[in-house]
Amino acid sequence: AYRWWPAQICVPRYLPENLCDRPYQVGEFPVKFFGTNDFYWLTVGRCFSFAEDDESQKSSGSSKLLANAFIVGVKLAKVAFEKVEKLKIARITSEVNKPDFQMIKSNRPVGNVIVNKCRIDEISRCECNPESPAPCSSDIDCLNRMLNHECHPSVCSAGDRCMNQRFVKKLYPKQEPFFTGFRGWGLRCLVDIKKGEFVNEYVGELITKEECKRRLEVANKNGITNFYYLTIDSNRIIDAGPKGNMSRFANHSCEPNMQTQKWVVNGDIRIGLFALVDIPAFTELTFNYNLDCLSNEKAICRCGAKNCSGFIGERPKNNSSDAKASKSNTSIKSESSNETTTSEEIKNSKKRKLTDGKKERLSINLPKTNGSVPKKRAMSLASNEIKKLEEKLPLSDEIDETKESIDHSNSKSD
Repeated sequence: AYRWWPAQICVPRYLPENLCDRPYQVGEFPVKFFGTNDFYWLTVGRCFSFAEDDESQKSSGSSKLLANAFIVGVKLAKVAFEKVEKLKIARITSEVNKPDFQMIKSNRPVGNVIVNKCRIDEISRCECNPESPAPCSSDIDCLNRMLNHECHPSVCSAGDRCMNQRFVKKLYPKQEPFFTGFRGWGLRCLVDIKKGEFVNEYVGELITKEECKRRLEVANKNGITNFYYLTIDSNRIIDAGPKGNMSRFANHSCEPNMQTQKWVVNGDIRIGLFALVDIPAFTELTFNYNLDCLSNEKAICRCGAKNCSGFIGERPKNNSSDAKASKSNTSIKSESSNETTTSEEIKNSKKRKLTDGKKERLSINLPKTNGSVPKKRAMSLASNEIKKLEEKLPLSDEIDETKESIDHSNSKSD
């Protein structure tokens, strides 16, 4: 009744004596079944590795006793599986050397790279109330914050109380690098992080585009595949490989919990990492690299997200079932009414919208103030503009009456 049953391979010398004395064939090994504690000798052909999604398997037997034992066995197998995975990671971590880099707190310019600077009188000043409980915070419509400009302590009226100086003050939540296993080193937070909160600044050596090309050539010759480049503008790139802070450990994900934002700090552009969602403590911090192919081969993505594209830099898959359903349906039902709109009517409505947006050629008679015959003038207007113009201008009948009255007055004068 059961296609498979969770079990654990046992070392023969640790088995009970009565099991060791049992005859077995060459190639067989003992296993202990979870949930029943029964032992049996099996071959490789009758076994396969336990996977995380195996816990979703349901019992298919008719006996309630066996069904309960199967449920318990699956739970025990999951616990044993997690212990084995932790042991594997611990063994790999002990064998892997920590990354060799120099910790720095801010960008270090290299060579002839340009670092933009500005005078104090050129820095934008916000209009926040310095007496407010949290000046220049996200709860207040700070002009600088809305424009992704950080306030300067010497310019902002709030001074040190200003809450829009996160880059300069390095207000990062607690975080630490950790070894993820087959994905290498990663970064995780040690406290809860709220959506929109500033997580870290991406810092490293500030290099030019030409220097970046040179470093890539050297890396390709030496077989280096890990890159830490992040573009600031058309000719400036951050390389966090040789020098950087903890943000360099953040891995790529097709479904990230952080995003990069460009901010102007003291006249120069800096790159910050901000939370896309609420992030619980001890969660890995990731962002989308949006990586352009730097070599002949694409970088394989191992983020494990449901919408993973398979390669870093490619657009993540759309796993929304609602979007697929809406495309396949031939009718759409309105929530405000019980009427159903067919796909043909939807196409017609789209055509009407396109037609409404087009310019129309309109000829109207504009009367002159000197009493002469009205001159016909043509202009291109949209339909909505035509309606507004018709409301302001006299109707054609009124124009005809005006013309008749002018002719009648002229005849009298004659």
